[in-house]
Formats: sequence, structure tokens, C-alpha cells
Amino acid sequence: MNYINGSHGIERIQFNAGAEVVVFGAGTIGVMTLLALKARGAGNVTVVDINYEKLKMAREVGADFTINSKRDNLTDYFSNHSRPEVVIETAGVSQTQVQSIEIVEKLGKVVYVGTATREVVFPPKVFERILRGEIEITGSWMSYSAPFPGFEWKAALQYIIDGVIDVKPLINEVYRLEDKETPFLKMRDPENYSIKFLYEIC
Repeated sequence: MNYINGSHGIERIQFNAGAEVVVFGAGTIGVMTLLALKARGAGNVTVVDINYEKLKMAREVGADFTINSKRDNLTDYFSNHSRPEVVIETAGVSQTQVQSIEIVEKLGKVVYVGTATREVVFPPKVFERILRGEIEITGSWMSYSAPFPGFEWKAALQYIIDGVIDVKPLINEVYRLEDKETPFLKMRDPENYSIKFLYEIC
């Protein structure tokens, strides 16, 4: 399902092969978005997060660059590096939702996948970037793929079958149904940095 979220998000826009992309968020949806971007021919993909373990996983599965925004200032970083043509925000954090507009290239594209949980305020200078830069902004509803099952589902399965993407490194632990709520309790633990738990039905 999370791969479908990422795949549908990038289908909301058009981008050229080799495009520079930034993904905000290295959680399950962010990493799946990274895999979907690589499968679709994106160029350098930079993943931004504040969690070292999640950024490490992103590098292991194909991120060209990672940025820990708790340590590195994004404004300074993109003053010395090329701005991305595409930004995909999967974290759902008000700060990164604003930063997406701040860092994208002129005539660039921003896709909002993460759901906002707090008020999102664009300072006048940031909002002006949308106008002067003629930035294209769109939203992506998570898990949407219609008419069901939709081409994203078919494409995701084909990518896995053909070995274009490998989701095995993302599976941290496998449980049986007899384990009941154990993986859900682990997911709620703030010290848990796992990407994916699975139930195996024998």
C-alpha cells in the first residue's frame, strides 16, 4: 500500500528522466516514494529527515544524497547545491511543507503527500516564490488508485516481479497472527525506527 502512495504521488506530475528530486520524510511512504522515483527514471534523489537510522535506510535502498535537517540548514545547503526540479513532501510536517516551496527550483513542481496536522503558514516571501517562480503545486491523496486496482497497483507488482525495486530490505520483522497486537505496539514506540512489519499467513 505504501508503495502505491509513493507511486501515485509522482504520477500527479510530469518530470523528465534525470530530474533532480528532493523527498521530505524517510518514513515508509518517503522511502517507497524514493523507490518509485528511481523506477521511473529520476536522477539524483535527495531524502531529508531528522532521523539518522531512517536516513541510513534511505541511502541503502538508493538515495543519492541524504540531509539531516536537524543538523544541516537547508537554505545554506541549497545555496551551494542545485535546487531540485521536483519536491515531494511525505512527512506531513508544517515546517517541511513550507520548506518545499523555499527550496524548489523556479518553474519547479511540489507534490504534497503528507497530511498536515498543524496550521501551515507561508510567510510573504515564501508565498511570493510561488508566483515569481511559477511553481506548480499539487496534492496526492494517499492510497488513491482508480478505477481499482488502478495502474499504480499493476505497475508496483510488475516492478517487484521484474526486480526493478526490492522491498525486502524494508521489512524489519515478520510476525504470525498469533502475535496479535505486538507489531502495532512496537510501531507506537517513539524509539522504534523500523520501516515495515509484516504478518505472515501460513
